[in-house]
Amino acid sequence: MDRIEWSDEFSMGVGLFDQQHKQLLSLVNSLTDSSGTHDDKDNVAGTMAELLQFAYEHFAYEERVMLQYGYPDYELHKREHLDFIHKTKALSEAAQLRVSGVPEWLLIHVRQWFGQHIREEDMKCKDFLKDSGMT
Repeated sequence: MDRIEWSDEFSMGVGLFDQQHKQLLSLVNSLTDSSGTHDDKDNVAGTMAELLQFAYEHFAYEERVMLQYGYPDYELHKREHLDFIHKTKALSEAAQLRVSGVPEWLLIHVRQWFGQHIREEDMKCKDFLKDSGMT
């Protein structure tokens, strides 16, 4: 599976949002690099744990900003974050019980969510924040 390269379509034009999205992308790409290999189970588990922890931190920051600016779709956006965390955590735990590399179905989930969520949901927030004077 190919790595996802950062492009303007992921950019929110807000420094910390973009830095955090780049870090998430880096972690997703680390998993992609481990796909189909026989990497040490502990390394894969460590990368997944780091991805989940960083996602928690990023989502908390993003949600604080949304609340601060009164983002009208805050509850829906927060629910999507929680759904990602729960599903990714469950898939990660299932994967660790059975395989040493990153299974394709886990990668597909993480990669699709990353691309879809940033390009669609975060861009809605970008437009709102821009109109609110943040960017």
